Amino acid sequence: MSNRERYLLKAIGDDHQATIAGVAKFFELCKKYGDGVIYVPTMQHVESTLLATAVGEQITKALAKHQPVTLPTGQRIDLCSNRTFKNYKRGSVYAVLWATPDMIEAIEKETHGCKAMVVVTWLENDADAWISSQNPTQLIWK
Repeated sequence: MSNRERYLLKAIGDDHQATIAGVAKFFELCKKYGDGVIYVPTMQHVESTLLATAVGEQITKALAKHQPVTLPTGQRIDLCSNRTFKNYKRGSVYAVLWATPDMIEAIEKETHGCKAMVVVTWLENDADAWISSQNPTQLIWK
C-alpha cells in the first residue's frame, strides 16, 4: 500500500523518550484513522516494559490480558506480539515497538487495511532495509 503513512523513531535500546514519542504519534494517528494495534516482540513481562511508561500501568495490564482499551477519542487499541500477530492484521494504525526487521516486514506485507504505522527500533540497523524501500518520515524526539 503506497499511500500508507510511515513514521520511524530510530532508537537504540531502552529509549524511554522514543517509546513515549512513538506511542504519542500512534495515538494521534488512531484519532485520524481509527482503531490501532501496538505490536511488541513478546508479551512476556510486557507490564514491566517501556510500554507501561508510555501508556500507563493500568492500560498496559488490560492490554496484556488481551482486553482492548478504548481511547478517550473513541478508538479501540489492542496489543499483540509475534506469537499473536496473526489475529491482529485488521488494524488501521500500528505502533511497532522495539521492531525487528521481521516485524516491520509483517506489517508491510500482511496488513492490507493499515493506513499508518509508527516504528520504534531497538537496534540501530533494524529498520535499514525498510528505510531504503519505503522512505518513512523520521521523527525527532529528543
